[in-house]
Parts: sequence; C-alpha cells; structure tokens
Amino acid sequence: IVENPEIQESLRKAEYPASVSEGKAEEPSPRFEKRESKRDAESYEINLHAEDLIMDFTGLTNSDIIVKQLNYFREQMENAFKLKKRKLIVIHGVGKGILKQEVRYLLDGYEGVSYHDAPFSKCGYGATEVVIG
Repeated sequence: IVENPEIQESLRKAEYPASVSEGKAEEPSPRFEKRESKRDAESYEINLHAEDLIMDFTGLTNSDIIVKQLNYFREQMENAFKLKKRKLIVIHGVGKGILKQEVRYLLDGYEGVSYHDAPFSKCGYGATEVVIG
C-alpha cells in the first residue's frame, strides 16, 4: 500500500534492536519519548501519535514521520507477540487515514491476526482493535 518509494525504501532498510531478533521483549526504543500506555494482562496499547513518539521534528518530512511511526508499530507488534498479548489497541488518529491504512496493511501480513475499528465508547475515533490468535 505504501506507494511512496522513499517510504518503501526506508521501511526495507529499517533496523531493529538486537533484542527483537533475539526474542526478548523490550520497552520502546530510547530514540522515542513515550507516554505511559494503559496496559493490563490481556491488552496492549500502541500509541502512534507522532507528537507522543518523536521528540524533535526538526528536518523531518511527512514521509520520515510515517516511517518512524510504522517502524515503532512493528517493534511494538513484536513485543506484543513475545509478551503473548491477545488484544491490542493501536491508536493512529483520524487525520487523512494514511497511517490507519498503512497499519492495517502491515497487520494483513501477520498470520492469525484480525482487526476492526476499536469501539468508539472505549477509544473514540482513530483507533484499531487487534486480536491475536
């Protein structure tokens, strides 16, 4: 779905922490400033709002920002699998729907994962509920 060649190339070249490839769950990368998420034994929240992830926007294009958001999303999906989470709430915001579309495209690549709009009463607009397994 990513049609922008710059974003496609950045995603292909994305580097992940060694702990992800070694099967260890970890907290978000220190290059991001992350607010506390509501987490419990069953659910896991992934907040993709750029202002919650990126400390300094200086020199970043919109493509750079989306790449950072999608890389963070993939890191957190790996953590969710390792932590054996069954439900995730992915907060992508409303906007033009580009981030939502890209997140759902990536979710289609995971086996045994389904998703739908998160309940409005629980999350408002701009979130996707993901079920693993």
